[in-house]
Amino acid sequence: MEAYFNFILKMKRNFKKFGLLLVLGLATAVIYSCGDDDDNSGGGTGGGEGGGTGGGSVSSITATNVNGGSSQIATVKAIVGEEVIAQAQYRNNAFTLNLPATMAANTYI
Repeated sequence: MEAYFNFILKMKRNFKKFGLLLVLGLATAVIYSCGDDDDNSGGGTGGGEGGGTGGGSVSSITATNVNGGSSQIATVKAIVGEEVIAQAQYRNNAFTLNLPATMAANTYI
């Protein structure tokens, strides 16, 4: 009889481990799939707010009243690796840099 109870306890532990692994696996799959935003509708982590502003731009960086600005600065650039992915004119201690919706497949951050 004691062997039967030990068997039941062992099965309960195995069932709990299996259930935990199942829940963790499903949660990981759901979270991972929510990160894809292929339709640019603004959902997930890749679409930005409202899916972009047209012209292939997802996000923009706007800076005003830049402290320590210089009259010698003419252009602001966003560089990833060795590639310039966005640039904007720097005027009156301010700029708006429009970032692209996608980057080339060979670009590494």
